[in-house]
Amino acid sequence: MRAVTVVWIAALVLASAAVFWMSVLIVLRLFSQRRAARRAAARMAVDAAFVDILQGREDSRRILAPYRTDALLMAESLLSLVAMVRGDDLDVVVHALCRAGVDRVLRDCAISGIGPSRLASVEALGALPGSATRAVLLQAARRGGGRVRLAALRSLLQAGGAVPVARVLGHIERKQLLLSAGLAELLQLVVAADPPGAIAAMGRKDLAPRTRILLIEALSAIHSPEAVAALIGETESPRAEVRAAAVVALGKTMPPGFAPLLPKALRDPDWRVRCAGAQANADEQTAGFVNGLILLLMDHVWLVRFTAEASLSRLGIETQHGPAAVLLGAPAAGRPARTARA
Repeated sequence: MRAVTVVWIAALVLASAAVFWMSVLIVLRLFSQRRAARRAAARMAVDAAFVDILQGREDSRRILAPYRTDALLMAESLLSLVAMVRGDDLDVVVHALCRAGVDRVLRDCAISGIGPSRLASVEALGALPGSATRAVLLQAARRGGGRVRLAALRSLLQAGGAVPVARVLGHIERKQLLLSAGLAELLQLVVAADPPGAIAAMGRKDLAPRTRILLIEALSAIHSPEAVAALIGETESPRAEVRAAAVVALGKTMPPGFAPLLPKALRDPDWRVRCAGAQANADEQTAGFVNGLILLLMDHVWLVRFTAEASLSRLGIETQHGPAAVLLGAPAAGRPARTARA
């Protein structure tokens, strides 16, 4: 067989394979579009059924009968409804879903489902009351993956269940919950529901720095004297990142007990703590704050200098002639400047 013949045969085989593969992709695309269209039509039908239930025009069992066993569809529809409807109207729809057996379908999927169906079911169960729902969510929180566990704990709170702070911290410590905005939001909800438990957890010595920082951020929303005292205690932590997080949290609200400690934060050996202190929402009446900011204009870390200059500008103190000009009280060009006296 000549070499040219071999080349032609190889080219024909490759071309045939390419045509076959493109045909498969086109067929799959058509099936995907049809499936998406059917799903969109089903979502519209379920949404219309919810409207009918709210208006009391139809029997809920008959309306939801074609869709009640589709856990993903019912979960997504219920989550959309919860985002728009509250109060008695939501209770009417939830009661109708329970009568139609949708709650059992979602509970079964939350335990034995896979992929998006299980995650959506766990999220939707937060809107369904009852001890059976809470038991399923507890089981999902114990056995599910990271995303399922996070959704289960959040839904458990929404369903009226108790989620101890220590339990969430334990999941974080064992890396069963990944750091994310959703985790920070969950911890804030758990801390708000149990402030004493969160304050007690701050006293634990075995918490990893990243876990302690998350707890500090969540506890900063609790404005009780006990919470402030716990946060102030963290400003003395041997870990610089923990001190910085505590200073940032306290600097947002500037409780009275923190103001005397702010100058110390501005002189901290670690630049992250100095930068956090410079961000504090303090004013020029706070003892040592302005002078501490002026000294930070000569810091060896550029971000600290930038943050200090931004805070001085917020207070109306010009720095465009540099730190030496501010220290000497030199006026800015164009208008008299307010200057700090060292």
